Amino acid sequence: MLLRKVAAELDIDVFILSNIERKERVVTKENLLTLAKTLEVQEKEYKSRERL
Repeated sequence: MLLRKVAAELDIDVFILSNIERKERVVTKENLLTLAKTLEVQEKEYKSRERL
């Protein structure tokens, strides 16, 4: 999926999403939930990685 499409789905700027991707900005919990839904990631998958 293109970065601009994901950013549009999250209703954030592509620049912000790019920074999140590079770990230069922290993702909000709301955006994380939307991103997981958009990418069809199971809740248990991203919750298990919260501890990393």
